[in-house]
Amino acid sequence: MPEEHHQKQEQKQEQTTNQAPVSVQTTTKVKVKRRKHALSNYTKYSGMAFQMLAVMLLGAFGGVKLDELLGTSPLFTIVLIIFAVAMAMIMVIRGLTQNDDD
Repeated sequence: MPEEHHQKQEQKQEQTTNQAPVSVQTTTKVKVKRRKHALSNYTKYSGMAFQMLAVMLLGAFGGVKLDELLGTSPLFTIVLIIFAVAMAMIMVIRGLTQNDDD
């Protein structure tokens, strides 16, 4: 019995010595890569949010100006806001489905 236990311990030691040690440089590269990826995602999604906001504000502004010009109280404002929201959603969907390679 003690001899079997000793053999198992030797096998475990051989397995651990056969594994390549993880270098500090490799783990640092992985951390840097993750940080860059997180920053890339942050800029991508915050850019999408600003685009959505800009499109909706332009739609609302254009609708108000058209209503003032034509004297049709909330008609164009409502229509252009709905159109702007639809366009913003299309832009977001395209941005999310687009490959990250671009």
